Amino acid sequence: MKYGIGIDIGGSHVSGGIVDLMAGKLLKDSYREYPINPLAPSDEILDNWMTLILNIIGNNTLISKIGFAMPGPFDYERGIALFKGVPKYTHLYGLPVRTILTNRLVQETGRNFELQFINDATAFALGEYAFGAAQEMSKCWILTLGTGLGSTFLQNGTPQLTGRRMPKGGYLYNQPYKDGIADEYFSTRWFVKQYPGIASVKELVILAIKGDKKALDLFCLFAQNLAAFLSPWLKKTQAEGIIIGGGIAHAWEYFHPTLVSEIQKADINIIIKRATLGGTAPILGALT
Repeated sequence: MKYGIGIDIGGSHVSGGIVDLMAGKLLKDSYREYPINPLAPSDEILDNWMTLILNIIGNNTLISKIGFAMPGPFDYERGIALFKGVPKYTHLYGLPVRTILTNRLVQETGRNFELQFINDATAFALGEYAFGAAQEMSKCWILTLGTGLGSTFLQNGTPQLTGRRMPKGGYLYNQPYKDGIADEYFSTRWFVKQYPGIASVKELVILAIKGDKKALDLFCLFAQNLAAFLSPWLKKTQAEGIIIGGGIAHAWEYFHPTLVSEIQKADINIIIKRATLGGTAPILGALT
């Protein structure tokens, strides 16, 4: 099999395209991206996904596999949505997504496709390991910082989900930090809460560019918190690298220097890189 379709199910949009599996490249002309309302009724959400998939497939007869980078909670083995207690896709709860999409694809195309579901943070990590910033790193944490904290620990390219030194599922978002959990401190929500009047990290970056002291101080505080939270996990897992992607990575120059210095203060020698593939990473990783 040379070609497959990678689909990234995001909180505000869905995107995807045809992947050359031999070269590990997204065929640019095949890329599609549609906005989505994650709180819409289930039929509307699934219709949106199907429109994207069918648009990408077009008349291509060489594709037999579709990989989905899917946020959790989700039963990835059985393809069943378990979204509950999260601000997206709650109307899909309990639905057999794999069965529904498989049947609809047969109806629309007359063909059977193999559907694969992978956690979106894991798909992002696998894409960066195979083709991006995490190449040649034997032990590394790959983080996506945006609407939430996504995390995957890779050892020689294999996600580590269990083990004495590993948080359950490799998830850091629900680990305790200060008076809450990590997700509350290392996501867009934290910045919005700290700086009333802004709605995104992008707005905060614009303020930082203009020299706004509060914005600059917030990025430093964010980096200090992130270093304090990560340091024990870096030591436990003996990681040699951290790769950071997601929307917050757009503020890289404003938090990266402090993050490096704070982790060095914790007597940890580690490589810290910004992810290089952007939105392409989960699309590629969904097919691994």
